[in-house]
Amino acid sequence: MADIDTGTELVTGTDDFAIRVRICRMWNAINLKKNGELIIMDMIFIDEKGNLMHGIIRKNQVNRFKDKLNEGSVFIIKNFKVVESIGGYRPVQNSLKIIFFASTAIKNLFEDIVEIPVNGFEFVNPNVIDSRVNNNIVLSDVVGCLYGIGDIESVVSKWKKRDIHILTDYLAKEKITLWEEFGEKFCPYLYNNDAGPYIVIVTSTTVKEFRGEVSFSTTYASKIYVNLDIDYIQSLAPKFSTMSNEVQIIKSSNVKSLPREEEMFLNRMDIKELLEAEWSSELQVLFLLRFSYNWYKIHLKVTDRTGDTTFILFNAVAEKLLDTSAHKLFNKLTTANNDVPVKVHSLCGKEFVFKLRLNHYNLKEGLENFTISKLWIPDDNLEVQYKPKKEEKVLQYRL
Repeated sequence: MADIDTGTELVTGTDDFAIRVRICRMWNAINLKKNGELIIMDMIFIDEKGNLMHGIIRKNQVNRFKDKLNEGSVFIIKNFKVVESIGGYRPVQNSLKIIFFASTAIKNLFEDIVEIPVNGFEFVNPNVIDSRVNNNIVLSDVVGCLYGIGDIESVVSKWKKRDIHILTDYLAKEKITLWEEFGEKFCPYLYNNDAGPYIVIVTSTTVKEFRGEVSFSTTYASKIYVNLDIDYIQSLAPKFSTMSNEVQIIKSSNVKSLPREEEMFLNRMDIKELLEAEWSSELQVLFLLRFSYNWYKIHLKVTDRTGDTTFILFNAVAEKLLDTSAHKLFNKLTTANNDVPVKVHSLCGKEFVFKLRLNHYNLKEGLENFTISKLWIPDDNLEVQYKPKKEEKVLQYRL
């Protein structure tokens, strides 16, 4: 029986393996642009030695296996494909992953036949954090003692989040942003001051840094555990025994009133990322770009080195930008000359930071024509400060 340790017994290019494993975590990857349509079923396997490996079942095979697989159950699995784990958002460090075939066979085992851990984690430590900041190749499991909980906040008028603060197992104070259901279920009233300490595990997070502050954020693959009954959590209890059990209520950061220096750099992405993104609760959209135009309403054709798309500028924002009303611009057009007004034409080639208001058609139907809700003129000094920190996110756009 093969182990799932990296590179020792399982290799790519063969599909006649048999492994004895437990599924310690399962989740569904869905496409929010297509009404939550299932993309793949994900899981993490753990073997008798505690080795972890990512496994997936493609959409067309899910119905064949979904009733046979349960989180926590032990199986022998045969006839599967082993491939290199490439791309981003990998939930474990293992360089290989398992893909189910139609011919993959599953045999359930009783618990007393073999001893396999129920849970498995790869807790992040200071030695790897720097390499994961704004780099989502491998996701991070975080553990620490809860000492603060924030209120539910709205972001970009659609997404909801709650921030919690923990003292990690390496004794650093960190913020974790819990998006959507993760934040809604993590209610302050569940954590009474006289019942702590509460040791929290949040799996499969991204690591972000802004203005020198590192924080973690949940993803669709995340799971949250509080005071999990495993040896490592029990070993941490003495470390936090001197802390106050009181869980503080964190004052709302009120995303809507963030200072300009922060708001205009909040999770930027390029056009290619916008058009290809699997929309999630983490998404906030800001762009630094130059634009060209098509005159109607006003439609702006935006282009960068990754692609192009169309933004729409309505009266409220357009009037601030152009310092005149759209009505006045329209009245200047004549039947003999209906070219784009000079005021609009003069914007071509200039740089702005745009925030987008995303609607049902963008998020669910995948349609473009993204509405601009706010804009700023970029500050060269701030751009210089920001660029080294998130070089892969801040791109200079050209016509």
